[in-house]
Amino acid sequence: MIRGLFRSAEATGAVCYIGRGLNLYSNVHVDDVAEVYSLALDKGVAGALYHAVSGETNYRTLAEAVAARLAVSTRSVDLGTALEFWDKFTALIAFSVCSRSRAPRTRRELGWMPSPDRLDILDDIDELVARRTTVRG
Repeated sequence: MIRGLFRSAEATGAVCYIGRGLNLYSNVHVDDVAEVYSLALDKGVAGALYHAVSGETNYRTLAEAVAARLAVSTRSVDLGTALEFWDKFTALIAFSVCSRSRAPRTRRELGWMPSPDRLDILDDIDELVARRTTVRG
């Protein structure tokens, strides 16, 4: 999903979001997801659904963070414009809806808590910018 924000900057010169960008996105660090998988294998109940969520952020805030790190502007676009540089799934599903989840069952049954050192998704954006710069630079 965050990679889509980078793609919009490459395509338009600005990091784009749809409408007001206030739809929410639940997030979790990949290392915390790996821990949930491990705990589910060790302690999980067969057939149970375990979510891994450490926070949520709206798309506009994510776009602004990526834009600041790339030194470009942000831009609100309508759905038709979004379809010009994002595929249908990304435009219609990933960036147009709220994607919210909670993890009380995961915390209760598996004893999982996200790492306090990995709660800020904006830190992940810094890592992605650094990797993209290293790969392209």
